[in-house]
Amino acid sequence: MNLDYFKAAERDISSLPLLKKSIGIMKSRQERLIARGAPREPAGIDFDKPYSDSRSVNDTLGELLALAEIGREIRDTEEEIAEIEAVLADIPKELKTVIEYFYIRGMSAEKIAEKIFVESEKTVYNLRNKGVAMFAVLYYGASAKRTEKIGKK
Repeated sequence: MNLDYFKAAERDISSLPLLKKSIGIMKSRQERLIARGAPREPAGIDFDKPYSDSRSVNDTLGELLALAEIGREIRDTEEEIAEIEAVLADIPKELKTVIEYFYIRGMSAEKIAEKIFVESEKTVYNLRNKGVAMFAVLYYGASAKRTEKIGKK
């Protein structure tokens, strides 16, 4: 199977705003899990039962597993964001600017042309393609470099 590294790079760059937003959502879910597992008022204790029933043990284990899972998801997402941002930081400023306007801010080629003071939308697309191709090689390595499709649009 041949991966289209250009499309994969576009997808990864475009996902950056959602990945950042997901961190806040996952942290809220993590806080809810922690709050749900907090100690209860002593009035809820039944002293006639000196043991825990299997339901409460299973609930606690389930909450601990969910908490561990959300912690892992947060770490993985933060690492992915850091990797994408590190690669973008290595791309020349002119190309990075076009990529950010196009994929992260969702601007049209026409608006980007006005913003970076170029006359042609074709120039914007060329800069975008060059930047995405560079991102793909930096992010995916030699496999992306060998792909003939990269940057050809």
